[in-house]
Amino acid sequence: MADGFFAWRRSGKKPQAFWVHPAPDPARPGARSRAIAFAGVAATHRDDDQLSFAIVVGPASALVAPITPAMPLVVPADGYAAWLTGPRERARELLATPPDGWRADPVSSWVNSVEHDDAKCIESTSNLAQGELF
Repeated sequence: MADGFFAWRRSGKKPQAFWVHPAPDPARPGARSRAIAFAGVAATHRDDDQLSFAIVVGPASALVAPITPAMPLVVPADGYAAWLTGPRERARELLATPPDGWRADPVSSWVNSVEHDDAKCIESTSNLAQGELF
């Protein structure tokens, strides 16, 4: 489970990072985004029982396409059981519709370091006060 993902728009010398996530519930101001699940696959290697995982990616949604051409595919909450146990056709249907009610917030380059794992990684930079611009 996750509450969003990062994507980078590459233009010019410095890529701009975005935190892509479900929009917060207006009825719960200050609350974090709801948890989501990415489509994934897992397999055990037959020679050494090593377990491997991968997140399934596909074409970017209309929201994400201006940032990057691909994104992780999101399984809708009402489709978890079908993704895990249902027929292939149902799983494909689940991934055919991009999630709605999402937003892409620009964030600072703080997120670009593996040493940073804190709330500053998802702080939006889109509402800077005048004094912070220069």
